[in-house]
Amino acid sequence: VSTQSTGQITWITSINCSVIGVFSTIGSQVSLFAMCVLSLTRVHGIYNSMRIPGEITPVKLLKIVAILMIMIIFATGIAATPIIGKYEDFFVNGVHFSEKLRVFIGTPNK
Repeated sequence: VSTQSTGQITWITSINCSVIGVFSTIGSQVSLFAMCVLSLTRVHGIYNSMRIPGEITPVKLLKIVAILMIMIIFATGIAATPIIGKYEDFFVNGVHFSEKLRVFIGTPNK
C-alpha cells in the first residue's frame, strides 16, 4: 500500500473529515428545506392571493423563527446521525469491497 493511499485512508477515517462532512450535509439540507418552505409559502400566497396581507406581528415573527430552528435542527440530526457510534452499523450495512481492490485492505472493519 502506497503512502498516498495510506494518507487517504487516514484522512477519510479521521474526525476532521467527518466534521467537514457534517457541516456540508447541514448546508445542503438547510438549502433543500428552505426551497421547500419557499415553495409552500408561494403556494400559500397564490391560494390566498385575494386577501390583503396584515402587518408583521410578533406572533408571525415567532413562527418564522420557529420554522428556521426546526429546519436547522432536522438538518443537524440528518447530518450527525451517521457518525453516532450507536447508528454507525446501520449506515454502513452492506459495504463490501472486492478482494481485487488492494487499496481498501483492512479499511472496512464491519
